[in-house]
Amino acid sequence: MAITLQTITERAQGIHRSFTERFDIEHAKQEAEQLYQEGLQLVHAEVNGKPLLKEIVSSVVFELNEVIPLGSIQHQVPLHQTFSKVYRVFIELTWYQCWRQRQQPVYSDYRDKIIANSNLVMTVLPEDQIGVRFEYSCAEQAAKCLTPSEKIWKKYLDHLLNLGEAAEGGSTFGIVKAFKALDTEAGKDWIQKWYLDIHPLRWISTRIRNMQDFNAMIVPELQKFKDKGGNYTLCLATIFMDLIKNPTVEDQVKIRAAMGFVDIFLLEDQDWISQILNGMLKKIPLNPIQKAAKREDRYLLTRTLILQSIEELVKEGNYPYLEESIKALVTVQRKSIHADERRAIQLKLQELSREKAKFQQDIEEKEEYLESTGGENRAGEEEEIQQVKEALQEAVKEQESIEQDFRTLESIEKTYREEQERLARIESLLSKQQRITSI
Repeated sequence: MAITLQTITERAQGIHRSFTERFDIEHAKQEAEQLYQEGLQLVHAEVNGKPLLKEIVSSVVFELNEVIPLGSIQHQVPLHQTFSKVYRVFIELTWYQCWRQRQQPVYSDYRDKIIANSNLVMTVLPEDQIGVRFEYSCAEQAAKCLTPSEKIWKKYLDHLLNLGEAAEGGSTFGIVKAFKALDTEAGKDWIQKWYLDIHPLRWISTRIRNMQDFNAMIVPELQKFKDKGGNYTLCLATIFMDLIKNPTVEDQVKIRAAMGFVDIFLLEDQDWISQILNGMLKKIPLNPIQKAAKREDRYLLTRTLILQSIEELVKEGNYPYLEESIKALVTVQRKSIHADERRAIQLKLQELSREKAKFQQDIEEKEEYLESTGGENRAGEEEEIQQVKEALQEAVKEQESIEQDFRTLESIEKTYREEQERLARIESLLSKQQRITSI
């Protein structure tokens, strides 16, 4: 069936009704997935310079905007896993169509609601929902492209004319190039540079059907994206996932995308744990250490997303070529520096536990002494009591610092433990499927 503005708007309205007229999560998820696939078709057509719609799809975003604030869906994580993708795609289509057709973009309150909605969802999303958080972060940045300042708008049009691009139906690549050329100005509108970098690759990747396409569109960007890490490698992981799930993509590309997961998983910043441990030994305040660690490990969130993605694919059971990738991941994990890091963390946790116990005993002894004095300065003991009070304050402060260090290391250790547990589940799922297949 042909995609029209009416059909996709009605589908978005149907998602809304799934929660206002009845409560049907499964129906909403199915409709959202279908709408996402239709959005990708529209993106593919735009990238090929043959738009399927003349109308701007802002009506779809308007309907989706009404769904997110509903309290009934705030904890429906499986819904957000699909909804976040369709939300991001149609916001991008809206700003792109406005710029392509040189129409002044949408109302500012419309943009502000998208930004508020994206932030609202992220306040309740579990921390481990990396992919969903990434999509809503992209949606927030895309919303900022809806109403750029007049200065950017005029400069964009001038730049587009200088490139010799036609207005409606013009080259997607030319428009993206023109938009990226304005990233300095766009930064003043708080559009993050990472979004301006990853957006073109995500859109262009919808054209990939065979290895020739993959080599032409993805390979030239791979090393740059790997070096940057963070949102850049999250972008690669989501592109690989979309390629694997796309029925129109050749199997050779799917195999390459599956091995792409392993390539990214190999990327490790080896010094971030030692920074934390050394900082603790030197009694550096923990916040700067945590910030440094977060900066240094550019791939921690991407590794989590990769394992989540592979687990999802294995559960679906339709991707036999994942076997080699999973074997490679297991090998990577076993040889990883994480094994040494985890041992170092566990040793430090044991040391901190001993310190906690020592300070707790010291605090209790000092509290008992002060209680025995009645908290009053008895004659001849004023100086001693004051010293005990000061020592007690120092002991409590030191114990709080140890507790904070302990929680930080426990959180890191938990992340690594969850990686291993997830990989073990993936191995188990794959083994079960292989046994069933062999029967």
